[in-house]
Amino acid sequence: MKSWKLSKTTIFLVSLIWLLVWGAFSSYGPGYILSPGFPKSAFALFNGLRAYAPLFAILFTFIIVAGRKSEKIFQLNKPLVFLFIYGLIGFIASLLSPAGIHSAYWAILFLSVPLTGWLLTGYGNSLEKAEILLQTNWIIAFLFIIYLSLGPLRPYMLGKIIPNIYMFPGKIGRVTQNGIGRYAGISALITLSRMRKKQSIRTWFVWLILFIVSINLLSISQSRTALFGFAGGVAIILFSFKFYWIALFTPIFTYMIYLSGFLWAAHGTWELFFWLTRRERIWAKGLEVFSRSPLVGFGFHADRYLIEWHHIHNSFIHSLIQSGILGTIFFIAAIYGIWLVVVKNNLIKKSMDISSTENLYLSESLAVLAFLTLRSFFESTAAFYGADLFFIVPVLIYIHIMGEMEVKKRIEKNSSFFRNNL
Repeated sequence: MKSWKLSKTTIFLVSLIWLLVWGAFSSYGPGYILSPGFPKSAFALFNGLRAYAPLFAILFTFIIVAGRKSEKIFQLNKPLVFLFIYGLIGFIASLLSPAGIHSAYWAILFLSVPLTGWLLTGYGNSLEKAEILLQTNWIIAFLFIIYLSLGPLRPYMLGKIIPNIYMFPGKIGRVTQNGIGRYAGISALITLSRMRKKQSIRTWFVWLILFIVSINLLSISQSRTALFGFAGGVAIILFSFKFYWIALFTPIFTYMIYLSGFLWAAHGTWELFFWLTRRERIWAKGLEVFSRSPLVGFGFHADRYLIEWHHIHNSFIHSLIQSGILGTIFFIAAIYGIWLVVVKNNLIKKSMDISSTENLYLSESLAVLAFLTLRSFFESTAAFYGADLFFIVPVLIYIHIMGEMEVKKRIEKNSSFFRNNL
């Protein structure tokens, strides 16, 4: 693969820094290290310090960048700049939050993600480094579903009722039943994608097993938003399949969505299937909060602090209450504006030819982008520091770079045409 042409040191550092970006995920926040008796154990010490892991990611990235003074100026990455501005407005709005320090902390963590991604890929071998970020995310998703399938969720896979909230060992974090669908859906898309490549039978069967495990977890998550997003992602992946593959997979996926989303989650009634599980009430409360500070919002985690610790489950409303109209403009420009790059540069058609490594990662990035974008209407995709943000930032980087490459190709082609006809 092209990515591995980079030095082992570069691959290791980029992967490690991105793991640090993930580090504070599902942590207990900045105040845990101040709790009585901390640390009660080495494990508690680790759990407390990891709340600050993204700050170390920023520090290490700046150290690396400082050592590259001979490189050209950083390449502009508009989606990440827009995300950063959105987060910066939310950080400033933390002054209006009833929990200003904690709100500012979560704003800083949010800012660390696009900033780290931009600095890591802003110079030299940008596309290859973006591939490393994508690979790191894919591996994390695979490890997550394998761990859940072989251990904690194995009894539930055999028929027991899965709890709404599952705690990891040592209470290091937690995941909801619906939250499992995020990792399972992305893993299923990537494994389905890798099954398209010419490879040994043994390797193909490894991908097939991972695919089956992912689909199984996606089904038992009963997450209608994950199933909705998965359907969009599958549509992109299937573009590069031959017709008989489409004829085979489409009925399977349709039945899975029917079984998990309609029969299990909605108990076989269309009313429940299209019912948003009372999210409309939370959205109304969120809009009421937004009306009190429409310009800049109330800072990060405003839903927790101002709506009785409820989660908004809608990216637009979530961004509005955190950074107001000003921030939401940049949020929409980053998360949804990237589709203009996709359409303008005909990247979906380009991704159909997966003979090159670049196009393979492009198709997977587009599939995950579709998955997360469709979920954003019923989940707060990338609106705050969390797994969706970690997944989408490398995707935005990769698609933006590929779009820029297509623009350069068109310019060079036009220049060549004019030179040959003058």
